[in-house]
Amino acid sequence: MVGLIPLLAGRMDVQTFLIVSLVGSMVILPVWRQAGETLNSPRAMIGFFQLVVGPVVIGRVFSGLAILTYLGAWGCTLSVMRFVTRWRDRP
Repeated sequence: MVGLIPLLAGRMDVQTFLIVSLVGSMVILPVWRQAGETLNSPRAMIGFFQLVVGPVVIGRVFSGLAILTYLGAWGCTLSVMRFVTRWRDRP
């Protein structure tokens, strides 16, 4: 829902929304299993940097409101992948 706020408020055009959503959902796919783990592996660090550096890059290239769309697509894709594969965090 967070990703839709700029589009629904009329602050972002549809083309930008689709591009940012696609970028946000594609960057998490290679490392979705390691996202949120301790930062002791390279893949976990890549997932962390995607969450930290990605919004800065998106904000500079598109707009500040595109950050919400990026984070929404990133988080939604991560949660869908975890739900579909029934993957759970390790205790």
